[in-house]
Amino acid sequence: MKNGYQQGFEKIWASSERRFENLYSVENSNSVIGQELQVARETSPEKRPARSKQTSSDSFDSTSISNSTSPCRFSVEEPDSCSTHSHNPCLHSLIKTQCSTNTGSIPSQSSNTPIRTDRANESTTPDVHLQDHMASPPSVKNSEISSQGTTKEYKTLNETTEAFKNSTLQLGRINAHNFSGFLVEFLKSHHQHIPLDNLFHLLYIDSDVTFDSSVNPTMSTNETPEIFESKHKGLKYCSTILQTFQNQPPAPCIKSTSEENLSVPSVNFHELLRTFLAIKILFASVQRVGASPMKHLSVSCEEVYKVYYILCQKLIQKSGISYSISGNIVLGHSKLGKLTNLIYPNIVKKRLGKRGKSKSHYVGFTWNKSLVDTDVLKLIDLGLPQIKEYFGHSHIKVEPASSFHRVGKKPQEAQKRISRGIEAQPRRDEPAVCGKPVHSYVDLSFTYPYSDCSPRDWETTPNKVPDQAPWVIDNLKRSVAALCEHDVGLEQLILDFKAGKYYDGNVAILPQAACRAINVLREASSEKEAFMHFYLVSIKLCETRLDNEYTHCGSYDQVSLTVFIKVLRKMGSVIEMSSCKIKADYAEGVLSEMVRVLEMSGCASPESFDSLSPLEGTYIKSIILSMNAYNFKPVDENAKASDKSLTDAISKLAKTFKDSDMVTKDSMSRINYHEPAQELNRINLDVPFQAFKLGVRDFHQRTLAEPLVMKLPIPMISFIMLHKTHRMQYASFRDFGNHDPDFSTEIFKSWWVFSSMYQEYMSICSEIVSLIRSLEIASIKK
Repeated sequence: MKNGYQQGFEKIWASSERRFENLYSVENSNSVIGQELQVARETSPEKRPARSKQTSSDSFDSTSISNSTSPCRFSVEEPDSCSTHSHNPCLHSLIKTQCSTNTGSIPSQSSNTPIRTDRANESTTPDVHLQDHMASPPSVKNSEISSQGTTKEYKTLNETTEAFKNSTLQLGRINAHNFSGFLVEFLKSHHQHIPLDNLFHLLYIDSDVTFDSSVNPTMSTNETPEIFESKHKGLKYCSTILQTFQNQPPAPCIKSTSEENLSVPSVNFHELLRTFLAIKILFASVQRVGASPMKHLSVSCEEVYKVYYILCQKLIQKSGISYSISGNIVLGHSKLGKLTNLIYPNIVKKRLGKRGKSKSHYVGFTWNKSLVDTDVLKLIDLGLPQIKEYFGHSHIKVEPASSFHRVGKKPQEAQKRISRGIEAQPRRDEPAVCGKPVHSYVDLSFTYPYSDCSPRDWETTPNKVPDQAPWVIDNLKRSVAALCEHDVGLEQLILDFKAGKYYDGNVAILPQAACRAINVLREASSEKEAFMHFYLVSIKLCETRLDNEYTHCGSYDQVSLTVFIKVLRKMGSVIEMSSCKIKADYAEGVLSEMVRVLEMSGCASPESFDSLSPLEGTYIKSIILSMNAYNFKPVDENAKASDKSLTDAISKLAKTFKDSDMVTKDSMSRINYHEPAQELNRINLDVPFQAFKLGVRDFHQRTLAEPLVMKLPIPMISFIMLHKTHRMQYASFRDFGNHDPDFSTEIFKSWWVFSSMYQEYMSICSEIVSLIRSLEIASIKK
């Protein structure tokens, strides 16, 4: 007796199959798929013997091709009825009930359209006859698909979507707890029709399967047209499922005739993608041993996870997707074990091996050598950390966050506080990792350079424009030289800016030069790196905003231009805030109050048992939060006593950040206010800017000089600094009631301006450093 899952998917598949038959007819010779099938059929034998039915649930039956004008036919074997899933009663009744509503009158069939005769134990489902709107001469090239052909393709896709919707009208009942069973039942019968490479591309690159899409499988020399058809149909149906779960219209090309949208609420689409891929890999990588003499074969649970991880990394490397995204595709070990039990509910699991060295094994299973080849088998002999290092992702952790454990029984009080902070974070099987924003150069893998990346020389004489730092000068020279190869010369612009010449008559030099340079690069169809070199030079030279005249032109790298303009605007904001002045009567008092708040935050309370200052506690919290957000550990995972090492690393990081703030506090306290009135008004009334300048100097010279800080990704450091400035503002609010209202206003203004300038600077600095890093990577790849 079949369960509801199996009946539902068989009917959906059969209905979807008939709607694709005219699509792959040899008469549709103006489509890419149609031409490939036509060539394959003409070169294949005239009479192809029918395939015998297989007992395995992974096989399918193909009928012979009667003539060159008949559509290819195939039928899917029923899955083994013993694999029921009683633990999902709502889905069982859901699909079983809804599939029974798929009956109706069958439209009249044309004389040249074959009529499918289903097996006796299957109910009749409606067939749809599509009139041929793609009758183009066979000489039409594959890339020149006519508008009529496109119309028919859209019609077919729309009908596939409607078939899926009509069969699963109550998909709203599917949620985060049972959607895995939905995917398992679909892939159980049809995973052999879906190539792994094409499915990965469908999941993470392009969710729409069109005739010219790279998602489409390619026909190999040793496969039949029927198999090739089934692959494309399987991918098309996967695309419909994904678009439905994504809670959006199926595709721009599919115009649904129904007012209702295909949607499945309460399902995390990111988790669905990862689960979809994991289920497919589990189906394809292991196979049950059928013959009784081979029942002693087994595969260890650890090796199953290693094979899954290796195959994921191979797919990631082959696809070339973003590094920050790739670290979050792999499921954790426990989640993969749950999926394995869901796919094989009656699986036998035993511990095999010598006493003390035994490991859990799945008995009665072996590797599918067509996917798990010798290269993969060699890698599974390594430990998981070595496999991660082999693929270059050793510092991106994929295991669940619950791998944090308590430290020793009698740790120091400071270590207890840190450990409690780590354990207080929500425990999830697969933590969501923050990725790279769309309009940003900053990637999670980027760190600050070991050389001093200060924007200026801090040792300057008064009343003189500070010189650029050597790191800036070297990168500018490289980018200017690269732009000269594209006939964009900025030497004169550099000389004008150094001489303080920003206007030529009534025209600003920078916007004029920027627009001229963009026009030259655009007309020459220059590569993306040429635009990036120009943006880097412009960012370093100017402190004003670029007129966004070209933000709506899409003929060049618009994302990089958006980042460039965003950075310039932040620079403009920093410059505007740098002119903020404090009332002369309160200037000295405001600075003294800021110094007092920093000093109090840096001192541990006598009542504290952990010897941690409030500032260190703030840094510890921000470090732990960012570690969990970016799934990063600042220590080697292979080191012994990893929990203690992690605790020590967090303590050292917090102390480094705090010591840098204390140096800034001491420098602020040495600002001299006992000068002539004219000097006081001219120099020292901009208290927020003076504090900001000292804080940035110490950040580059002291904070980034610590090797442990240099290991942190740039986004983590930016978050830590952001969190610190917010907490400092909050600390200053507590004493507002003890001050004069005007004085409290000036204090609030100073802290707000200082914090805003610091946050904007961290964003600017991270974008510039990441831009330079991106250019270095691009030059290495050439």
